[in-house]
Formats: sequence, structure tokens, C-alpha cells
Amino acid sequence: MTGTEPTTQNSHLRAASRITLMTFGSRILGLVRDVMMFQMLGFGWAVGTFATAWMVPNLLRRLFGEGALSASFIPLYTRLQDGDPAAGRRLISSVIGMLILLLGVITAVVVTACFCIPPEWVGKTSIKGGTVLISAQQQGQVLLDLTVILFPYAIPICLAAIFAGTLHAHGVFGLPAASPIVLNLFWIGGLGLAMYADLQDPAQIVTLLALCLLVGGGAQMCLSLVPLLRRRLLQAPTLPRAGDPGRQVLRNMGPTIVGMSLVQISTLMDTGFAYWLVDSAGPAFIYTANRLLLFPHALTALALATAVFPRFSKLGASGNREELRKEVDVATRYTLFMALPAAVGMMLVAQPLIDLMLVNERSTAEDLATANLTTIYLVASLPAIGVAQLHAKALYAIGEYKAPAWMSFWLLLLNLLLNLVFVIGFDLGIPGLALATSIASAINALALRRKVISACPGEGHKFRLWHTLAATAAMAGAVLGIQEWLLATSAWEQALFDLALPIAVGIAVYGGVQFMLGQRTLRMR
Repeated sequence: MTGTEPTTQNSHLRAASRITLMTFGSRILGLVRDVMMFQMLGFGWAVGTFATAWMVPNLLRRLFGEGALSASFIPLYTRLQDGDPAAGRRLISSVIGMLILLLGVITAVVVTACFCIPPEWVGKTSIKGGTVLISAQQQGQVLLDLTVILFPYAIPICLAAIFAGTLHAHGVFGLPAASPIVLNLFWIGGLGLAMYADLQDPAQIVTLLALCLLVGGGAQMCLSLVPLLRRRLLQAPTLPRAGDPGRQVLRNMGPTIVGMSLVQISTLMDTGFAYWLVDSAGPAFIYTANRLLLFPHALTALALATAVFPRFSKLGASGNREELRKEVDVATRYTLFMALPAAVGMMLVAQPLIDLMLVNERSTAEDLATANLTTIYLVASLPAIGVAQLHAKALYAIGEYKAPAWMSFWLLLLNLLLNLVFVIGFDLGIPGLALATSIASAINALALRRKVISACPGEGHKFRLWHTLAATAAMAGAVLGIQEWLLATSAWEQALFDLALPIAVGIAVYGGVQFMLGQRTLRMR
């Protein structure tokens, strides 16, 4: 390795640390908002309906903003910015114009359709304990109303993601990472307004919440827009013409949407299966499991993948594939170093965390058991998701877009088949959907790893995984021992004995075992 590599790796970790710090604050606020929401609404049809309406604009954000469009845009923008800053500004302008037009048309079509579709076509009667909570017509109307409000959120939040990607290319990571904090503040504010107004109708509560989130999307966009205006990097939006680099971004975006969409579209399928095949409250369990997955994911895999992508893009542009392979391997080592224990730890504390957050008069023992098992199955995919993100971005950095797309396409079909097998064949219900996603995610990570090794030949960077596996096993044993030894009898004891103490002991044991085994990950070599 060259003498500059430790410096480069340190810069990656510093950027990842800033992202992690902001994301940690966001996830804490996210837990607060979820506790408030489930205290007010429980695992009922209202949360399930809200999660279903919120799912599609969120999917567009992840695909167009943080996913496909960013993956196509950042490598090209990095190359242009290094050689011709004016061309980089024109690229931003054309991408913004293209995004506004595309999402504007999609939003107009969806909103118009919501006024034309009969509510009973999309609604489902909600029954609990033999009592009809809401009819299909009423529930369908709430779903359509929420979609009309929430779908336009996709426009400002996708623009915010492109603005954030531009800032990343200029080495600015902290401020864009604060964007989810802004959304969570609006989310908590909406729930606070509902409590202040003493709203009792679940439909009114989720409608007010949707309006607050739409406004929050505009605030998120402004957070990254202002720094770009100060740097004079933005021009008036235009549409890409023949020969413009924006056309290349558009061409690359098609296969990239498929290639980066496995987890997102799997979540979309899971939510649809849960809503229509199981129960209208089913998406609430998928939502909860995803929230608890995103907490460790954002603090481990996502932060590092975001920080290293500009570096991947520069190496890909220079044609230095051997060095790119080493960077990918180093990033994979850090990802597994953090994601494996995080996944196992979250699986072990999922039940007490769910009990502490969501136990109220509206939740039943069956609700909590379903939420726990769904979370365990989904969180198991955390290491695979992190590894897949790194390797997909490495392939995009060298201009390889079709291979990840085909891999994701076939694995989506596999995920669909597994959903049918687990839900209908084995009657696993909502947890079966999460299990199918985790299996498909693991296969996707292995396939992408194999493709990167093939496309970037060379020695790579060798690392030993057995250190991390041994330390994770020791951590799991320590956490289980603490939970069995100290039995909680009250809420504060549960927070201390089942959560805080096991987590602290687990971190200490994991770090201690890694140190004793001579693990060099934290020494940057």
C-alpha cells in the first residue's frame, strides 16, 4: 500500500464519523417520534395505512435521490468538476431540470389517479377482536388522501439528495447528513400538534402528520440548497440537450434504478403483501422493523458507503482499478467490523427495545411478538446490505451499470417467490416477508462481490474475518448472560438491565476480544 493510503482512509473515517454523528441524532429523534406515534395509534390500521402511503415517495427518494440518480450523477460530476467546473455546474442544472420534470409528471399522474380511483378498490376492512374498526371504503379514502398529500414530498426530497451529493463531491458531509434531523423535528412537531389539539380520530392524526412532513420536505431541501447557492454552484434549471453530460446520467440511471433497488423494492413488495394479503395493519410491523434496521445501518454501513463513494468515483475515472479494489476491500473490512456485531446486538435487544418503546393499551402480546420476529429476520440482512452497497457503488464508479441491474432483477424475482412460499406456503405471516428479504440481500452481496473481483483484478486487500466473528460470538454470549442473570421487573429496570447494560457490556466485550486477537482495523492498517 502507498504512503498516502492511511491518510485517505482516515479522511474517509472522519467523513463517516461526521455522518454518523448527525445520523445518530436523527435516529434518536426517530425513536422518539415512533414511540409517540405508536403511543397515540398503536399497531393499528392508521399506522399501517400511513406507512403504505409514505412508502412510495420514500422509495422515489431512495431510488432517484439517494440511489440511482446520485450513483449516476456523482461519478460524472466529480470528473467534470476536476477538469471543467463550468461543465460541472451545467450538469447540476440539467439534472435538476430533468428531475423536476420527471417527478412533476409522475406526481401529477398519481395525484390525479387518487381522485379517480374508488376508495373500496384500495381499502381493506380492518377487524380486531371480532370488531370492525373501519370499513374498506373509509380506509381506502384515508389511503388515497394521504397519498395525495405525501406523494409530492418526493420532489423536494429528491432535489435535496442531489444537492447533498454535490456537497459530498466537494467534501461537505455534515450538513447534508443533518437533513433527516429536520424531518424528524417536523414529524415530532406534527404529533405534538395532534396531542395539543386533542385529536382522537386516527384519520385526522395521520392527515395532520402528512401535512407536516410535506412542509418538512421543503425544509430539508433548503438545508442543502443554501450552501450550494453560497458556493455559486447552481444555475437556473435546464433540460439536457443532445450531447450534454446530463443525457449520460439519464442513460445510466435506468439500469442503476434496478441495480440499487433490491432492498427498496423488496420493502415495497413486503408492504404490499402485508397490506393486501395479511392485514391492513401489517405495514406497521414492516415499518417498525425497517426503523430498527435503519438505526444500526445508518450508523455503520451507510455512513461509510456515503463517505467513500467520491473516492471510488475518482479511482474509477482514472482507470486505477487495482487501487479501487483495495479501497473496496478496506471499506468492506470496516463495514463488517461494525455491521456484524451491530446486527447481532440489535437482534438480541429487539424484544426489550420493542417492549419499552411500544407497550401501551393499544398493543397486544401478539402485536409485540410479530414486531420482534419481523425485526430479527430483517436486521439479519444488515451486513449483506452494507457489503452490497459498497460493491454496487464500486461498479458504478467504473461505469458498470448493467451487471448490478441484472443481478437485482433476478433476485427481486427470487424475493417475490420466497414471499409467496413463506407467507402462503409456510404461513409465516409478516415475519416471513422479512426473512425473504434477508435471504435475497445475502445472495445479492455475494454476487456483487464476485463481480467486483472479476472487474477489478489484483491482490486486493486481505483481511481476516474470523477475528470479527469470534468477537461477535463473545459479545452475543455476554449480552445473553446479562439478560438472563438480571431480570427486569419494571420499565426502568428493563431499560437498564435489558438494554443499556447489555449494550455497554457487549461493546466492551467485542472491543476487548478484537484487541486481544490483534485486530488491526482500528489502527488504520
